[in-house]
Amino acid sequence: MFGGCSIKPIDGVVKIPVGTTSIDSHAFYDCEELTVVIMHKRVTKVEYNAFDDAKNLETVIFEKGSLLTEIGQNAFAGCTSLKTITIPPGIETIGWDAFKNTGCDENTFIPGRIVFSCIYYTGDTGKKTLRKKGGN
Repeated sequence: MFGGCSIKPIDGVVKIPVGTTSIDSHAFYDCEELTVVIMHKRVTKVEYNAFDDAKNLETVIFEKGSLLTEIGQNAFAGCTSLKTITIPPGIETIGWDAFKNTGCDENTFIPGRIVFSCIYYTGDTGKKTLRKKGGN
């Protein structure tokens, strides 16, 4: 363990290793060094509290073709710097308060959305729709 980080960030970045299918609960709890996490496409589950209180985490990248189906309760809660993430469209479950206290409105984080600086793109109407914090 590296100060709350199950994998030591290099220049703030952690690449989840090939072959990893689940990020365990508390794996990066309070991991202060972490700013970017790159999830291998075979990760199917981010367990509850996996990144809880990783206050400097700014960006989460799921590789193209991500097989992610579940983000657990409080998985990214308290990640007060988190502003950029692409939520894979195959997600079936996003746990209660998964994105609580991230700096963006919790309603921003739903499957299939591309979120950049708390503004998201939705393709619901076939047009680009940008929504700011608090928008639906």
